Amino acid sequence: MEELTAYAKEKNVGIILWVIWKSLDDQLIPALDQYAKWGIKGIKVDFMQRDDQLLINFYHKVCREAASAKCSSIFTADKNKSP
Repeated sequence: MEELTAYAKEKNVGIILWVIWKSLDDQLIPALDQYAKWGIKGIKVDFMQRDDQLLINFYHKVCREAASAKCSSIFTADKNKSP
């Protein structure tokens, strides 16, 4: 990953990782810390096929923590698709 982010920096671009929301949920802070060490500029959180309050709370948590880590966050969700 270090080689990839070094190459991106050399080309003056950032890297955004595409992550599955459920795998990120339990380890958000350690994951953001690791992404920062790698030089990742943002995360795209995907595969959220629901719209209940727990998931909305998750959106807020990710936005808050990503902002603290100076990491952009993008969300992709479609509750009409089956997992």
